[in-house]
Amino acid sequence: MNVRSREFLDLAAHELPCQFQIAGICTVSPGVFCHSNEQGDGKGMGIKAHDCLAALGCVACHRWYDIGPAPRQEKREVFNRALKRTLVLLFERGYIGVLRGHPVTEARQRIERMKPLSRRKSRCTAASNQVKRTPGVLA
Repeated sequence: MNVRSREFLDLAAHELPCQFQIAGICTVSPGVFCHSNEQGDGKGMGIKAHDCLAALGCVACHRWYDIGPAPRQEKREVFNRALKRTLVLLFERGYIGVLRGHPVTEARQRIERMKPLSRRKSRCTAASNQVKRTPGVLA
């Protein structure tokens, strides 16, 4: 079963640099996760591989990997290098690691702590935005 984690893909991809680093193609800019195109990794017709088998890539490198003219073996080698670089980068930056306690709860807390402060809502702001309702009265 292939797992999708929109939170993880959004959190990491748009803030981290391309790891494909293809000479003459790469723009080094942040981009998207490029999922493996190998059938053995869960790729199928209209089905992407598991999210943990995705490497960070700029739009130009992603396009090269998906539809570029390079031989399949070359693409496989470049992707595998990019995947290793991606995993090391994500581990170093704290996006992935070993969690203790309840995995889902701790993972959500860890992701929340990693978000830049500008994306977080303070508790005061969140509380003041709640609508106060009186029982029996429709708003």
